[in-house]
Amino acid sequence: MLQPYSTFDTIRDSLKLAWKYKILWLAAVLTIGGFNFNNSSNSTPKEEVQTTDTSFLSKVPWVQDVNWIPYIVIGSILLIGLIIWVVIVGLIVKSWAIGALTWGTFEGWRGKSLELASMGKKGIEFMWPNFWLSVRVGLLSLLIIFVPLIITILSAVVNPIIGVAVGVLSVVVVSVLIIRLSLGSVFALRHIVLGKTIVKEALAEGIKTFKAQLGNTFKLVFGNCFVIMWLYIGILLVTILPVSLVVGAMTGLRDSPLLILVGIGVVPLGIAILLIIQALGAFVGTFSSFAFTKLFMHAHTLPLTEQINSISGNLQGDLTQ
Repeated sequence: MLQPYSTFDTIRDSLKLAWKYKILWLAAVLTIGGFNFNNSSNSTPKEEVQTTDTSFLSKVPWVQDVNWIPYIVIGSILLIGLIIWVVIVGLIVKSWAIGALTWGTFEGWRGKSLELASMGKKGIEFMWPNFWLSVRVGLLSLLIIFVPLIITILSAVVNPIIGVAVGVLSVVVVSVLIIRLSLGSVFALRHIVLGKTIVKEALAEGIKTFKAQLGNTFKLVFGNCFVIMWLYIGILLVTILPVSLVVGAMTGLRDSPLLILVGIGVVPLGIAILLIIQALGAFVGTFSSFAFTKLFMHAHTLPLTEQINSISGNLQGDLTQ
């Protein structure tokens, strides 16, 4: 028998399930990205690059005789190709992880046990459909952003006042469309994984589900944001204490040999804090996935206690209506 839907109950139960099924954290880490490559560009200060002495190059005769342009072009092409390859591989891995995580949350709501092997198989099964859904959503997002941007620029060239008006209107329209597309894609993903819906139809079905559950979706989004905010505030408060103690100790022991021991302790403390933040991110990703899977199940009248032997069989009719 179906239970009435409650956003509060969904969030509460999702938190419990996210803690219970820690095995899903592994997939959640891959969906949010475990590493940040953006900071690598800051490894060398700008001033250091500017003041680097390169005058010695002028003393090497062959340097002056070589045409470096072809090498620069080839190097740039290789670098761009490497970046594209890394992005594509990352998106494929993320698509696999999202499939495994979504299927795992569905099984979790049904009280089933989860194994890495079964999660991996389900992730592979839905990897390419999820990948092409991500590509499609990404291209549509670019289209939604750049078309109004071009129209705004052209309007501003003709008349600055009209350009401002068009720009304000464009921001509103783009925001609405991006929100609609983003939340629709969340349900589209579940249509693919739980309903075996093809990619071409999944996005339209996802947006349809979003419209049908508009109020519940926004309540769930705001509820999730509130919970996640307090989770990160809690972690911040927990980590501030040991960091403050270390900073205080380093200040008080400035001229003491014990400062070396405190300095050595900074490294494991930093690693521990990073691991805690990463674990919290995995927990948050799992919690959010559980919450939206529950709303999807409610939208398509899937009872939590129903014993389903074949997702592709018994559920396909309900999910793709």
